[in-house]
Amino acid sequence: MVWTETGARQDTWFEGWAPQPGSFLLVRGSVGYGPHNNNPKVLFVGSGGVHSTAAANARNAWQRQQNRQA
Repeated sequence: MVWTETGARQDTWFEGWAPQPGSFLLVRGSVGYGPHNNNPKVLFVGSGGVHSTAAANARNAWQRQQNRQA
């Protein structure tokens, strides 16, 4: 996962779901130890933790719309 605010990368585990690469997600989760990769800072997103999704091309579509309104 890449945080859009900072560009920082973080390993993320989604319970029972795998988002499409490049998707934008609004999630609620918690950070903890990831025993599968020995990483102390894995973001765990549990069932019901994904609140909204947008396809990878949504950002470009939004920017095109903003340009039309300018």
